[in-house]
Amino acid sequence: MQRGEFPVKIFLSDDGSTDGTREICQKYKEQHPDRIYLLMSEENTKGKIVESLYDKCFSSGVKYVAMCEGDDYWTDPRKLIKQVELLESDLHLSVAIHSQAVIFDGMEGQNFVQGNIFCKKRVALEDVLACFPCNFTASLLFRNPKTLPSWFYTTVSRDHALLIWLATFGDIYFMDDVMAVYRQHPAGITKTIAKKPFEELIAVNERKTSFLVELDGYFNKKYSSIIRKHIFHQFEEALTLSRLHGRRFSAFRYWLKMLQHDYARTVRMSVAFLIKRLHF
Repeated sequence: MQRGEFPVKIFLSDDGSTDGTREICQKYKEQHPDRIYLLMSEENTKGKIVESLYDKCFSSGVKYVAMCEGDDYWTDPRKLIKQVELLESDLHLSVAIHSQAVIFDGMEGQNFVQGNIFCKKRVALEDVLACFPCNFTASLLFRNPKTLPSWFYTTVSRDHALLIWLATFGDIYFMDDVMAVYRQHPAGITKTIAKKPFEELIAVNERKTSFLVELDGYFNKKYSSIIRKHIFHQFEEALTLSRLHGRRFSAFRYWLKMLQHDYARTVRMSVAFLIKRLHF
């Protein structure tokens, strides 16, 4: 339960769930018809319904937006108050973000607190671009950006894409308070993606690469030194995936892409790899 002396609007979406979530959302809507807005789908749209949810929320006229996905939850009843007060006190900030507990269902020994990955309180766009990807969705409270860029809809990690977009409007302030839980479970996308077939893994990899290329163009290559490192990493990841799945031609193709992208770095890595193979 959140405390606060400000009006709120709640936007709920259900992507064709069959676990009773839909009925719970409808019940709350009936109890608070003027405060809750529902966006429902009869079948799983694989996240496309979220695009409509963003549009509905951002065009509603609200001043601030906070997000909480189905697996996550807030733990501090004053979370929203603290973040709103922070943004109200500094008009140069666009986002207030805080630490969160990461909980692994069924694997409690791996639980940890995800703190400030930026290593500074005040974070600029360059810092967000450098930390790729970063997932703090349940921790965000931000000024309503009203719109989203076209590249937002092309990425695999919309959490990070959203943070990048928000950072174009002002700085981000990182609060030390742990006020949310980010849950990961065996059926979650972050856990099941590694079990997918090679073709699907490569498709995800190439979507990330395409997003980075589009992002580089959007910023007129102002941040190329940062973004190109991530693109190189995507080629490197694709090469590794190809090798692990015995796709030699695919591995060679991505090695050539690495060579074209950063010749010196690729040569150094290749020499180190050969030395390691010869050593063993």
